[in-house]
Amino acid sequence: MKWCRRCTLLLVFVVACGGQVVKPLDPRDTTLPMESRRLLSDVEDGILVARAQLDGARRRLEQTRQTRDELLASERWGRDVGLRKGLDQLFDARLSMGESHVDVAKWGLRYAEVKYQLVTAERAMLHDLGRYDLQPLRAEVDGVRDRLDEAQGELQRMQDRLAATTRSFWQQYATLAGRSRAGTQPFWVGP
Repeated sequence: MKWCRRCTLLLVFVVACGGQVVKPLDPRDTTLPMESRRLLSDVEDGILVARAQLDGARRRLEQTRQTRDELLASERWGRDVGLRKGLDQLFDARLSMGESHVDVAKWGLRYAEVKYQLVTAERAMLHDLGRYDLQPLRAEVDGVRDRLDEAQGELQRMQDRLAATTRSFWQQYATLAGRSRAGTQPFWVGP
């Protein structure tokens, strides 16, 4: 398991650096000072957290798709075309936001990986365990951070779009509920 994980990280580093191979350091290596071991452990943990966030974002997106399919397939919404259209728009906005969450999580994972590579190279050079050109590594970290910032900006735009779409949907629903003799019962009581 440890060997496979290290090989995967090594492969990521070779591809990411355009040929510059950063040899992974073991944070459990007692020959390294405690500060370096702690720092290496922190950046390794960052990769694991970023992977978990990506998995969670993908899972939430899939749940949103399933919920949309179930709700739109039900007859709960009656014959009101405007309300159904509003519901479609609401779910489109939720799906767009979910896709933006996945994109942010992907860039977050990529950032954690390049950060790990940079920290490993810096620690190796600090302790005379390797020699690396840090400039391309730092440039890649900056580039990935910029892409992550762009993805977070897009996520904010999708959240704003969802908020506006949600307000519009509930206004449509309130209008329908005010006209209907059944009130809001069709919404709250399932088929």
